[in-house]
Amino acid sequence: MKNFWKKWIAVIISMTMLAGQSSFVFAEDTTVSSTQVELEQTETDKDSVDDTVAEETQKQIEMPAEQAKIVETVDEQEENPVENLEQESSGYYLTLDGLTWIYQSDYIDVGTAYSTNDPYVQFKWEMYNVNTGQWFTIADWNYGNWASWKTDCGDYWLHCTARTSDGAIERSSTIAFHYVAGNTQISGTYAGDIGNGDQSILLGCDSTESTVGLTYTFRIYDVNLEQWSTVSNRGSQWVTWYAKTGTYWIHYELYTRDGRLADTRTIAISCSPIVRRALLIGNQSATAQNPGTRFFKDVDNMYNTLAWANFGGMQYSSIDYIRNGTKSQIAQKVKTAFQETSDNDVSYIYITCHGGSDGRIYMDSENIGYTPKELRNLFDEYIKGTVVIMVTSCYSGNLIQSNDIELGVQDISDDDINVSMGAFVNAFQDISVNSGELATPKYKVVCAANKYEQSYGYPMINISTQYWTRAFGWDYSRSVAINMEADANNDGKVTLDELHKYAYPRILTEVKGSHEVVYPENSNFVIYGRY
Repeated sequence: MKNFWKKWIAVIISMTMLAGQSSFVFAEDTTVSSTQVELEQTETDKDSVDDTVAEETQKQIEMPAEQAKIVETVDEQEENPVENLEQESSGYYLTLDGLTWIYQSDYIDVGTAYSTNDPYVQFKWEMYNVNTGQWFTIADWNYGNWASWKTDCGDYWLHCTARTSDGAIERSSTIAFHYVAGNTQISGTYAGDIGNGDQSILLGCDSTESTVGLTYTFRIYDVNLEQWSTVSNRGSQWVTWYAKTGTYWIHYELYTRDGRLADTRTIAISCSPIVRRALLIGNQSATAQNPGTRFFKDVDNMYNTLAWANFGGMQYSSIDYIRNGTKSQIAQKVKTAFQETSDNDVSYIYITCHGGSDGRIYMDSENIGYTPKELRNLFDEYIKGTVVIMVTSCYSGNLIQSNDIELGVQDISDDDINVSMGAFVNAFQDISVNSGELATPKYKVVCAANKYEQSYGYPMINISTQYWTRAFGWDYSRSVAINMEADANNDGKVTLDELHKYAYPRILTEVKGSHEVVYPENSNFVIYGRY
């Protein structure tokens, strides 16, 4: 009988220790309370209980520091009385020994290690979404200790519960988990200026997995306005975004083939404004064979055209001009007009004057003219950034057309000497535009005629200027702003390619011998806009 009471005293002491150590062992706490009540009832009913044993029991409960010593005196097989009670009642024991996970292609397999003598332990997997405050079931009760976890990228609590087959023992484990869809993760992001002159930013996102079937969303947060906007929703991995001046967060989202949010990234960028300046140069030299008055009118019409421009809320910071200036005056004007340019700026130079078959541009009143190389040196010295040049002169194509075209002329056989001049000129209308002095990435150039041709005009306006200004939205005959006739896709912008496709056939219709040439060809660089 004495051993019996010693055994139960040890159980009571162990229960007390467990209850004090953890507030999470609710089942054990209840068991302790019930056992104590039963013991008190037994002590009242049985006169044979030794008073000394009762006093010692009370002393042991009131002295936690001595409990460990008392437990050590109990039979070694009774080291965990609570677990042994459960095993005695159910016949099983069960512990969870840690959670683990494995990244699959676009999901995560989660599992748990465990110890038991029950061959039919069941498991339940749940997740708690920290952002929404909601619980969800990953896998309901089943006999496997692994589950496939498929959800959206985010922060969660991963919760696993296990129980014995008779339901007598239940164990659980919880860990914090930032979920991404397995190996389908963002491997890189891109944001860069396309270089089209309108602050268009190319956004890109790449994935560690094959991009087949994956979709991407690009969101923009304007720090100044404190507003979100969506550039592209569930689309391809590349998209173009027009950025106004300001500071932004770019948020990239990657979605799995079945539409789950797989991964996200966010970067900050700052967009500086593109400053645009213009200089209009006109010369109606008195020494020319037919000086006329149209060159000054050309300057006026181009001035009015540029005054109506609007690039994302920004106009030209300055539109200056010079008429019949000397070479030194022109050089000084170029210097003062563009001395504050930066690498991000776009500068416009419009030149209307006579030109020579030797390639000289007679934009000075001294009638000395500029060779293509002299113009290049002048602009390179004083202008940073991109330079848009529009020239109405005869033979202006010399600025951008290859000089080795003359080798083609030498290849003409004797039998071809008698071909008409018109056929000869037409044979060179597609002359290569690639190696003139201004055929470099810094310059975007429009010439009224190729290097072998003259350009023409009416008394009030050059024919090329007439169509260039109409392309930009100005009608010189009525002196009013009109729709931008070259804006083929109605996006409020006129690219170099749109201008060329609009003006080239119209100029050629009026003047059979003038083929407009541009550099670079097929360019999406925005040279005018109202947006």
